[in-house]
This record gives sequence, C-alpha cells and structure tokens, in this order.
Amino acid sequence: MATFDQFINSISADGNDGKAFERVCKHLLENSPEYAHQFEKVWLWDDWPNKWSHDKGIDLVAKYKGRDRYCAVQAKCYVAHNTVPYNEVTNFLADSSRIEIEDRILMMSTNKLNEKTSKEVISGQEKQVTILDRDYFENKAKFDYPSHISELGKAKAKPPATPRKHQITGHCQIKPPLSGRGPRSRLSSMTERSPFRYFKTSPEIIRLAVMMYIRFPLSLRNVEDLLHERGIDISHETVRFWWNRFGPLMAAEIKQKRIQQLRAYSKWKWHVDEVFVKINGERHYLWRAVDAEGEVLESVVTKRRNKDAALKMLKTLMKRYGRAERIVTDRLRSYGAALRELGCPAKQETGRWLNNRAENSHQPFRRKERAMQRFRQMRSLQKFASVHASVFNHFNQDRSHIHRAHFKQSRTAALIEWRGLLTG
Repeated sequence: MATFDQFINSISADGNDGKAFERVCKHLLENSPEYAHQFEKVWLWDDWPNKWSHDKGIDLVAKYKGRDRYCAVQAKCYVAHNTVPYNEVTNFLADSSRIEIEDRILMMSTNKLNEKTSKEVISGQEKQVTILDRDYFENKAKFDYPSHISELGKAKAKPPATPRKHQITGHCQIKPPLSGRGPRSRLSSMTERSPFRYFKTSPEIIRLAVMMYIRFPLSLRNVEDLLHERGIDISHETVRFWWNRFGPLMAAEIKQKRIQQLRAYSKWKWHVDEVFVKINGERHYLWRAVDAEGEVLESVVTKRRNKDAALKMLKTLMKRYGRAERIVTDRLRSYGAALRELGCPAKQETGRWLNNRAENSHQPFRRKERAMQRFRQMRSLQKFASVHASVFNHFNQDRSHIHRAHFKQSRTAALIEWRGLLTG
C-alpha cells in the first residue's frame, strides 16, 4: 500500500486526474468505515439516474440508508500548493441547493481554500457542508491507498485499532456507573434526545419556516407559498404546528443566553409601556419593557390596567434582571403606586418624549398582529408576544447606528446561531 501523496502523483502522471480522483472518492465513501454505514449507494454524477443537468459542480451523489435523501459531493484534484477557485465552490453550492439534497461534502486534494470568499459562503449555508481536505486523506481517513489507480478495487479499509490492556481496564472501570439504571440528569437527557427526533422533515426546513413566520409580518399561507417557491411542499397547518411546537423552545434558548449576557451589564434605564390589544372584541393590555438599547426584556398580557397589573410586570422584570437605576414610564398612576409598594418611587421618570423607546418597540408586534388577523385567546397572545420578543431581539440590528460591514457580520452571526438552536 502507498501513501496518499504517492497515489495522487500516480494519478497525475496518467492524466485525466479529475475523473480518477472522483473514482477514488467514490471508492472511499463506499468502503470507509466512517461513511460506508451511512450511505446505501454512491453514484458518479453521469451515472445517477435523477441528474437534472450536465456536470456543473456536483461530481458524486450518495443516497442515505433508509430514507429518500441524498448527499452531494464535489471532488477536486489539485496539486498541494494550488487553491480551489471560488467560482467552482459557488457553482457546487448553487447546484446542490435543491430540496432532495440534504448534506454536501467538498473533497479536495489540497488544503488551500479561498478564505476571504469561499469560507464565508460555506459558513453562511443553511445546509451542512463538510470539507475533507488533504489533511483528512493523509491522516484521518481510515483507508489504505493502492500504488496505482488500476489497483483501487484491491484497497481495503484499515482495520479498527485494537485497544491496549490499560485502555480496556480503564473502560471497565468507567462503564458500570454510566450504565446504571438510576435516574439520568435533566441535562444529559436534553443533550441526548433531539426535539426533531419524530419528524421526517429536516430540522433546517423547520427552523426556516419558524423563523419566517415569527420574524416577518407573514401569514401562515404566505409562509406556505414562499416555501413552495423553494421546492418545499407543506401545508399552512404544518407551519402552525411547527411554530407552536418549536417556537417556544427556540425562544427559551435565545432568552436564556441573552439574560446571562444582560446581567453582566449595567441596568441603568428601563422603558415600560402598555398598549391595547383586542381579543374577541374584548380589550386587554400588553405590557412591554425595553432597555436603553431597544432590547425587549419582558412582555406580559393582563385583563386590567391597574396597580396589580403594573406590579406583576415590574416584579417579573426585577426577578429576572435585577433592579434598574431609572425606570421611564408614562403618566399612568398605576406605575407610581406599584413603584411605591416596591420601595423605589424615586427611580420613576416621566416626560413627553422620554418613553419613545418603548412606544416604538410596539411597531413590529403591531405589524405582525395585522398579518395574523389578531388573536382569539389571551393565552395565545401571551405565548406569541414572548416568542416574538425573543426572536426580534435575536435578529434586531440598529442599521442606522453601525457600519454596513459590521451589520452584515452581525446578521450572518445571528443566522448561524439560529441554525444551531435545539441541536443539543
């Protein structure tokens, strides 16, 4: 058996190294222990019966076992000191963006990828892109390479390493406590069990549908039509079920992280305000608190606008975030009575335009309320207001206050973090 470097040199000497490297990647996916158990069959692009065009970027297609989903593979054979061009990477990503393609693998015989362009595009993809470079083929691939391409069928996967005596002893010492039948901790059960485990639809599509419905002023049928344009055929009732099931879970994960960050900063000013919301023709009140930067801290729905309602809002706020130095409100007397009971009436500030920050925070919710044709239950209003506030905080960027380049970086980071929610 030869090394990977010797094998690549033998391919380059024969010419037509691109097609030969595709055969190498196909043989590795079929016989490597890392991928052989995942894929049912691997085709070259020209041999795949469902191909939709000539070879524009996809070189191989692999079908997952037990499901009608595929993995697109691009195989690029370059000399070690050469760089994979940017346009070839983008052509591969664009050609493999169809709904039947679930994952993508970029296999290349060099370690050099255009960092400024290609890596930014890959990191911003909704579908996962795995990069297998020269280091993988030389050091990590559990595969013996033949000395020539004609002997490729004789190459076998490396046998698994035999554990040494001290490793077996250490494993036996650790295994009994972990395999006991005692109750598992809540953290371990959360990390082991995915909330998407009973759903046939991929988590990426579910996250996309939930984000579109909560973040933008769209109705359920608007989201259905927009997903249909992307080749995703679902019902608007499916979107309703997804956001009711996963929206609160995603919002809770976002809120937990943001609360930990906000507690580290000075709580020097809060803005508190309330608005009228009608539920089946009856007037209710949505209380909202934001900080000095426009971050929505809390949303509470009540039937009355009095001291008890204001006290409920302020107690919930202080329990999660501590006590602020200044609290800006309007001239509603319920705020003053509630603050007197809490022992901090001197922190209240009122003025004609001082509370514009809280007044403007109602606008995204009002736009979404019109698209949803209002609410029918107080419980559903409270649920959506809390979820909408967390998602709004996650994607909100002060465009007029930051540079365009910084805004694009923050937006990309927020999208990447959203795609990582509920992953355990």
